[in-house]
Amino acid sequence: MTRLRQYLSTQPGPSTADLVTLPPALVSILLPHFNSAASATSSHSTVTAALTQRSRLLQEENDEFYELLKRGETGRLKEEVRGLRKVVEKLEGALRGMQPLPLPLHHKGSRQIF
Repeated sequence: MTRLRQYLSTQPGPSTADLVTLPPALVSILLPHFNSAASATSSHSTVTAALTQRSRLLQEENDEFYELLKRGETGRLKEEVRGLRKVVEKLEGALRGMQPLPLPLHHKGSRQIF
């Protein structure tokens, strides 16, 4: 998500000549009203059909972007896990190769338990 935000911050702002797109959540709220308005008046049916088609297209694009983002994030996390596993394997190997250190039976200033 951070990479996407960084990428978007470097992109130019939207053109004032371009069509305005609505967030999918807003489209899902408005869509039932478009459908009911289409049945009430036939003069706006072409506009309603165009808006409905556009909203579906935007929802599909949103779903595709979400899947791409999810796959990218999952791939990055899997790669990180692989790297950490290698580090753990190396540390375990280093620990197995170490000679055990002799532990003193009695320290100065401490009491012997046994």
